[in-house]
Amino acid sequence: MAPFATFLLALALGLSTAPHLHAQPAAPPATAAVPDALTARQADNVAALGQVWGLLKYHHPAVAAGQRDWDAEFRRQLPRVLACRSVAARSRLLSAWVASLGPVPPCASCAAPPKGEVRLAPNLHWAENKHRFSAELRQQLAYIQANHYQGTPYYVGQLGSSTLFLHEEAYADQPFPPADLRLLGLCRYWNMYQYYYPYTYVWQEDWAHVLRDVLSRFAAANTALSYR
Repeated sequence: MAPFATFLLALALGLSTAPHLHAQPAAPPATAAVPDALTARQADNVAALGQVWGLLKYHHPAVAAGQRDWDAEFRRQLPRVLACRSVAARSRLLSAWVASLGPVPPCASCAAPPKGEVRLAPNLHWAENKHRFSAELRQQLAYIQANHYQGTPYYVGQLGSSTLFLHEEAYADQPFPPADLRLLGLCRYWNMYQYYYPYTYVWQEDWAHVLRDVLSRFAAANTALSYR
């Protein structure tokens, strides 16, 4: 496994031992059935879900403001996306999900050049891939990114130069999480680095490919020993 993929793997394994912050009130859905061995299509389906889920988490006003139990949404959509047998079916599912969150108001200030300190923008080429997402879904994602939430973020804070990740449920009562929680933890950490890691320009690996590569290992870790 490539070095950064191994690093991500180690981070995500900390899901059950991370400090317990604020749990969101909604009860999680029933544990989704995840096969031990993901097919290539299933791994790509879950990767697509994780990528869209993360973009919405940090950009869509209904999510970035903390109005949704976003962990529960991932777990709710997981069995549906696993069942998709084509890119077209997956795109229809994800597009309908995005639309269900409600309209995103135009953001005139989002297009203005940044003032003060300039930071590198995250690489969102994955969202432009016509082989993985329909034209409608690509358009939705591009619009949300271009008109992203401008209020106080629910999931992210700042302490000096350090980024803080807030309101993340640690699931500390599950030392060996079920498969859907293992995949949730992986996608959570992948997106933290996707949007807030300051040195993305030095990566020698395709970050989107890293997610797909590691997903199968998390699904296959069906014992406490293999998970550790």
